Amino acid sequence: TDDAMYRSKVLFFSIVFFLSMVGHELALEAATTEFASLSMIAYWISFIQFGFCLCMPLIVTCGRAGKKFPNSFAKVLPYVTLSLVVFGSTALASEALLYVTYPTKVVFKSAKLIPTMMVSTLFFRDKHYNQRHYIAAFLICLGAMGFALDSKITTHYTATTTSAGDVIAAAAATLNTETAVVSNSSTRALQEVEGLQQDLQQQQQQQDEDTAMAQAWPGLVLLTIAVICDALVPNLQKKFMSPPLSLSAMELMVNVNAVGFLGVSAYLFMSYMMLVFVGTSDTTTTNILPSFHSYLLFYLVLIGLGISTAIWAYTQLLQLTGSVTAVTVATLRKVVTIVLSYVVFPNKHISQWHILAGIAVLTGIVLSNIANN
Repeated sequence: TDDAMYRSKVLFFSIVFFLSMVGHELALEAATTEFASLSMIAYWISFIQFGFCLCMPLIVTCGRAGKKFPNSFAKVLPYVTLSLVVFGSTALASEALLYVTYPTKVVFKSAKLIPTMMVSTLFFRDKHYNQRHYIAAFLICLGAMGFALDSKITTHYTATTTSAGDVIAAAAATLNTETAVVSNSSTRALQEVEGLQQDLQQQQQQQDEDTAMAQAWPGLVLLTIAVICDALVPNLQKKFMSPPLSLSAMELMVNVNAVGFLGVSAYLFMSYMMLVFVGTSDTTTTNILPSFHSYLLFYLVLIGLGISTAIWAYTQLLQLTGSVTAVTVATLRKVVTIVLSYVVFPNKHISQWHILAGIAVLTGIVLSNIANN
C-alpha cells in the first residue's frame, strides 16, 4: 500500500509538472508572438510570474512560508541581488523572443550547463567535473550554435521572398515578351531568363538570410545574458538555504518573489506616471499599461499559474525521488515543448540543422544527467 501510494504521488507530481510547464511555455510563446507590439510585454510577464510564484508557496503552506520574511531594509538587501538575477533570467529571455524563435530560446536555456560549470568552479573551489560533463557541455554548445546560426523567423523570410518573386516574374515576363519578337534566338533568350531567375533568387535568399541573422543577434545576446543569470541563481540560492539563514525552498521562494514583485511593480508604476507627467500619446501609454485584451489576460494568467505550479510540483518531486526522475521529466518536457512549438506555431523555418542541433543538445543533457548521478 505504501509503495502504491508512493508511485501514485510520483506519477501525480510528474504529470502536474509536465503539463504546467508545457502550458506555461505555449502561453509564453503565444503572448510574445500575438502581442509583440507591446514594448513592455516582458516586464508584464515578469510581473505576473513574480506575483504567482509569491502566492503559490503561501497557499500550499497556509502562510507558514512567509514567517521568515526579512523585517528590516538591511535584511531585504541581500534578496535584491537574487531577485535581479531571477529577473534577468526570465525577463531577458522573454524579450529575446521578439528576435528569435521559441525553440532557439529553449535550446539556449538548456545550455546553462556551460556557465553553471564555470560559476560553480569560481564559487566552490573544490567543485570538480569529469570527462562526461565536458563532453555534454560541448554537445550542448554545439547544438546551441546550430540553432543560433539558423534562428530566423519564417514570417520575415516569406514576406521578402514573395516580393522578390514578383520582381523576378515581372522581369521574366518582360524578357519573354522581348524574345518573342526575335524568334531565331528564342532558345538562348529563355536560357538567359532562367539564369536570371536563379541568380535573383539566390541573391534575394542570401539577402533575406543576412537580414534575418542581423535581426536575431540582439535576441542571442539577451539569451546569453539570461543563461548566465540562470547559472548564478542556484549558487546564490545555496547561500540562503545554508546556515545561518537555513531557509526552506518555499520560504526562499516567498522572500525572493516578494522583493521581485515589488520591484517590477514599482518600475511599471513609475514608467506609467512618467509618461502621464510628460503627456505622451495614448499609444505610448498603452504600451506601458495596456488595455488588457481577453486573450492577453488569459495568456498572462496561464503563464503565472503554469510556472508557479510547476515549481511547486518540481520541489515535491525532488523530495520524493531525488534529481534523477525530476531531471528526466524536465528533459522530456523540453523535447515536447520544442515539438509543440513547431506544430502549434508553424511560422518558423526548420531545416536539417535544427534536427541535428536538437539531437546534440538532447544527447548533451542526457549525458550530463548521467554524469551527475
